[in-house]
Amino acid sequence: MSWEIVQGARNIIFVGESGCGKTELAINCALALKKKRGRERVSLLDMDQSKPSFRSRDARKAVEDGGVELVFGEQLMESPIIPPGVKKRLMDPEGINVLDVGGNEIGAVNMGQFEEFFGGEDTIVFFVVSPYRLLSLDSEHIKAMMEAVEDFSKLRNFRFIGNPNMGEYTDAEAVLEGWTMIQERLGELNLPCNIIAVPEWLKELELPASAEHRLIVRRYLQYP
Repeated sequence: MSWEIVQGARNIIFVGESGCGKTELAINCALALKKKRGRERVSLLDMDQSKPSFRSRDARKAVEDGGVELVFGEQLMESPIIPPGVKKRLMDPEGINVLDVGGNEIGAVNMGQFEEFFGGEDTIVFFVVSPYRLLSLDSEHIKAMMEAVEDFSKLRNFRFIGNPNMGEYTDAEAVLEGWTMIQERLGELNLPCNIIAVPEWLKELELPASAEHRLIVRRYLQYP
């Protein structure tokens, strides 16, 4: 099914712990939407001021070559500086916006001032969970991260994407074991997750029935 899960949405927001893979997901989502929607304007809003690397802007050429408008601002350390042009795009009823939000309080706090734009049915907020990241090692860590994002960003009503990813070392075992861990940890919080992100080299992998929606993720960022 891939990115059909965002059909009809005008604002698609990716949040989660630093390193959970939300930037790659945001890039893939924006490019897929542009390919599908054709003449409609699709913008990728890089709201991440929480780290100096692995940001949407680092894949600028691929994003712009795909017809997506990349919106970002110059970063000054970890200052929560809003990229220019964000409000203009959020006010455009015809445009589609994909937002890559930083993975800590500094990244999330940028979103609070735009709360008025994200309360409708045309907004989807994806919370990305990677079972191999430090702040997703158990349900209590996930809960604490969710509460921090809610408090600082004012975003609510998360849909969860399981991203059992170990970079270039991701194999079938890592995906399947990671998915089981995600189900267990979110299950302890009574939170549903039926969306799984799978790297493109494993796109034919047979998945459990609980993984109802498969997102095939192409790698755009360069890693050391």
